[in-house]
Amino acid sequence: MNRASSECFGCRACEQVCINNCINMVNDSEGFLIPIVNFSSCNKCGACISKCPIERTDIPCESKCITYAMKIMNRDILKDSASGGAFPMIAITVLSKNGYVYGAAYCDELYVKHIGINSISELYKLQSSKYVQSDTGNTYIEVKEKLELNHYVVYSGTPCQIAGLRAFLGKDYERLLTVDIICHGTPSPLLFKKYLGFLENKGKSKILRYNFRCKKLGWGLYYSYYFNRSDSITGAGRTDPYYKNFLLGNTYREICYSCKYANKNRVGDITIGDYWGVEKHHPEFSTKDGVSLVIANTEKGRVFINEMKEHTHYLESNINIASLENNNLYQPTNRPRLRNEIYNGILEMSDSQYIKQRLMPQITVVDKLRSYVPHLIINFYHTIKRFIVW
Repeated sequence: MNRASSECFGCRACEQVCINNCINMVNDSEGFLIPIVNFSSCNKCGACISKCPIERTDIPCESKCITYAMKIMNRDILKDSASGGAFPMIAITVLSKNGYVYGAAYCDELYVKHIGINSISELYKLQSSKYVQSDTGNTYIEVKEKLELNHYVVYSGTPCQIAGLRAFLGKDYERLLTVDIICHGTPSPLLFKKYLGFLENKGKSKILRYNFRCKKLGWGLYYSYYFNRSDSITGAGRTDPYYKNFLLGNTYREICYSCKYANKNRVGDITIGDYWGVEKHHPEFSTKDGVSLVIANTEKGRVFINEMKEHTHYLESNINIASLENNNLYQPTNRPRLRNEIYNGILEMSDSQYIKQRLMPQITVVDKLRSYVPHLIINFYHTIKRFIVW
């Protein structure tokens, strides 16, 4: 059962199902979680293998693929969301039923892990994208306990994390809604920690908050971080060493490049992400402040989306159109050649040395020039171009 990150998603399903507690998740040389088995206490029951989303072939949901462009009406929630606020709308619907919502949150030292919330006042913890692999902890066990007590539960995560949960549970629950994100791939928590150390050394102060999807400059790939409550740094993703390498696909877990869940037969009841390119295909739909792509993959997902429609602006779209600029809806990211060496020295080098030698060289002059072009101008260009074609 001992596995490398090239044959493991790091979802912890095997660890959480082991009744003998003989599986421990440890960091490999790149900072990704992998399972290590204590064979002296293992009774070879096979539970870990049977619950592994790598081994399972019966996990994908039915695929109805009813596709929407959607944004939440509540502008305060919309401005703090990565795109159109689809996830908080789903969360609010379940929280209003005294249910529980699980998703990725920044915890101590900005370590990203899955947590559960039961109050709208805590929703901010789960909002916006975190471009680093989240640690699921013991949340699969927690979800099963909540479901056995007949609570409503929403669990959001990468497709492999949803597959891990479904494999762990072993059956569907009427009150469970699974939400998978359109995932490019996940960098390691160690890489993100090194990056934060680099920024803190540069700014000579500790970073208190980080946001990969800041909307101060509009809906797009912008980041911001805070050294204190008021001193913020904001910039474009393509000019940031961590963000740019994420966008290029240079830093993902090895198995991400061959992920069997990156296809249109989605594993969650609902799939969500940014609706990139919506301005080209639906120019009548306002893209200001972001638009979510929302796909109902199951009858449960369809019923749930219908329930929350009254609180959103939406229009029905098409999965084939939506996938034109969301390649990871139907295929995993191609493995770049640079992936061979991007993690070399991550354990030995200092934070600043590593970032400067491994990540910084990918920033080009073109990147810096393009960062001055606001996303709204790009949207305006595509809209005008569409009218010219007509």
